[in-house]
Amino acid sequence: MQRRDSPELSSSVGLRPSQGVLSILLVMTGVFLVNAIAHPAFVRDHLALIPRRALGAEPWQLLSSAFVHLDFGGLFGSALALLFFGTPIERQLGRTRFFQLFVSSTILGALATAGLGRIWAPDALFAGAGPAAMGMIAAFGALWGATPIALFGIQHMKASTCAWIFLGISTAMYLMNYQLYALFGALVGAGMGWLATGNLTALTDGLRARREAYKKQRIRRRYKVLSGGRDSRGILN
Repeated sequence: MQRRDSPELSSSVGLRPSQGVLSILLVMTGVFLVNAIAHPAFVRDHLALIPRRALGAEPWQLLSSAFVHLDFGGLFGSALALLFFGTPIERQLGRTRFFQLFVSSTILGALATAGLGRIWAPDALFAGAGPAAMGMIAAFGALWGATPIALFGIQHMKASTCAWIFLGISTAMYLMNYQLYALFGALVGAGMGWLATGNLTALTDGLRARREAYKKQRIRRRYKVLSGGRDSRGILN
């Protein structure tokens, strides 16, 4: 992958995975095989996200659910998102920040899904790395913005445009499958991905500037400012 300030970012699904991405994919694959062959009941009952348990006695489900995929299609989709978007992010930001992005998007997205599910579907089963995948896509678009990329080596477009396309496709798939709770969590994960790539600082600075401007406006209203500047009258001793 080229530097962020280079004129073109060459990305494709065939990109060689970075070490962090590869390690996550290996864990996901291992959990998938255990669920398919060995102990599916344990994986579904204790590693997937069940709102009543995740917000109760088994809070680790907020993270472990990202590694649980109940079908090959879900695993394949997560692998594509991590390979295509996660690999350049890890190479740009480093492995530590990549893992931080993955974990924070996963946990916040899972909390959002579990929060809604705890009210209306407390025993529903949620699995997959949707929040993390959407977080990676949003972070990719935020990091490279208008940088042109070669999508699959053929179609040239802005990185932000590519991110919006994949976010739209992912959202449409959630809606088609009536996975509204999971969609809400995935969108929260996308928001976290966008904020985690430096936009959080800009957003915080903007809010702080607005607050200071509001304080100054209140002071002006409370105290009348006299025009004319410094009093030039003489002082009598």
